[in-house]
Amino acid sequence: MRDGRYLAWEYSPIWMDKSTDVQGQSLIANARFGSNEELLRQTGSGFQHRFPAGQIAKFRDDMPEKYQNTHRILNMTAFVGYLLTGNSDFPWDQGDAVPSHLVDIKTRNWLSNLNEIIPGVEAKLPEVMSTNRIVAPIAPYWKKYGLSQDVQIANGTGDNPADLVGLGLLEKNRVAVSLGTSFTLFQYISNLADLDRALEMGQVGNLMGSPDGKWMKLICCQNGGLALEALRDK
Repeated sequence: MRDGRYLAWEYSPIWMDKSTDVQGQSLIANARFGSNEELLRQTGSGFQHRFPAGQIAKFRDDMPEKYQNTHRILNMTAFVGYLLTGNSDFPWDQGDAVPSHLVDIKTRNWLSNLNEIIPGVEAKLPEVMSTNRIVAPIAPYWKKYGLSQDVQIANGTGDNPADLVGLGLLEKNRVAVSLGTSFTLFQYISNLADLDRALEMGQVGNLMGSPDGKWMKLICCQNGGLALEALRDK
C-alpha cells in the first residue's frame, strides 16, 4: 500500500467533512430524485455531506483520472474485511450501506441503475450483504502472526449499528443516548409500518440499516462534545 499500487487515492475523508455542497445540490436535482424529500423517501435521509454518494461524486469531479482507475470503492468496514481476506470484493454491510444515498431504504440493496446518479459507479461497488454472513477465509498473509487458516471472516458493521446490538436495543421502545464527541440518540425499527412512519416525519435524523436486516433511526449532533465542554467551562 505504501508504494501506491493498491490505493487509487491515499486519503479518505472523515465523517465530519462538509466539502460536498456542489455534489449535494446535483444529487438532489438528479432526475432520479428531483427533491430532497424524494431523496429521503427513497434512501432514508435527506442530503448529508459525509454520506458516500456526495463523497464519491466529489472524488470523481476533482480527480477524474484516479476515479477512472479505481477498481473497487469500499467503506471502512469493507476495507478492514479486504485487509483480512485479500478479497477486494468484500461486501458493504447493510448497516453502513443504507446511509449512503445509494441504497433503497426498504430493500437495503443498491438502487437500480446507480450510474444515473454517479456515472461509472455501479461497476466499482461490491454487493450489499447482511452482517451475519461468512464472507471468506482469512488471507494466508496472516499466518505470520500466528492466525490459523481455519479462521473465517464474517461481514462487519459500523459503530452505530454495532452499538444498537451491543446495548440490547433490538426491541421496541428502547432508546440509547450517547454523549461522546458527537451526541447521538438512536433506536431500532423492526417493521415496514414503523419505517413508513419514520419516513413520514421528514428529516429528523437519519434512517440506517440494522445488522439484523432491519433498520435503525439515528439523530447525530456533530459537535455535542465541544458544546458540553464550552458549557462546563462557562
